[in-house]
Amino acid sequence: MRLGLAGSKEILSLSTRGGSELVCDSLLRQFRRAGARRVLVVIGHGKGDIPETLGDSRAGLDLAYLTIEDSPSTVHTLDRATEVVADAVVAVGFPDIVLQPDDILARALDRQRATGADVVLGLLPARRPEKVDMVALDGNGAVVGIEIKPASTTLRYAWVVAVWTPAFTRFLHEYAAAPQDHGRELYVGDVILAARSEGIRVDGVVAEEGSFFDVGTCDELEEARVSLSA
Repeated sequence: MRLGLAGSKEILSLSTRGGSELVCDSLLRQFRRAGARRVLVVIGHGKGDIPETLGDSRAGLDLAYLTIEDSPSTVHTLDRATEVVADAVVAVGFPDIVLQPDDILARALDRQRATGADVVLGLLPARRPEKVDMVALDGNGAVVGIEIKPASTTLRYAWVVAVWTPAFTRFLHEYAAAPQDHGRELYVGDVILAARSEGIRVDGVVAEEGSFFDVGTCDELEEARVSLSA
């Protein structure tokens, strides 16, 4: 069941072992551990409670906001930020996902710097594969396949954060602008698969001990609350 909220789920308060925090604080910690200084928060109209709550600084990070009209997909939402981040190595995450450990994004950035991969995905064990993009790696940590929200799969890991270079930002921008007919919503996994076919290198790093919860549903919100307070 989806949440029926008066406000944005990203700023719901969760009890933790250390007190309480907002849902999005989990992702902000990832950015801080990875060495980020400035975070661009892309929000839709009707999400004004997010900047009102977070302000222009939180968790040691400077926050800037980009408000957009309705977007047909996450791909198009990310593309709206292209002019701002076109020349940067970009770290990407989703503020409605509570994830552990705090350094999976930092591990992805370390691999990108070490290997020069155009995209590095941060992977965590998935409890509900049918809701996420499941990723296959080879023995060297290269992504060799992605199954998007599979009804059944033998794969274990989903990507929850990513780091990518300007080469992939340009590819995503061009892909989003081209006519697409997937018979469904366009997913970031579609773009990553297309990029691989064009020679863009995609790697992954796994945090076997990790976990994540998408708080967009009542059951996972409750699971996140139990996990954080245990």
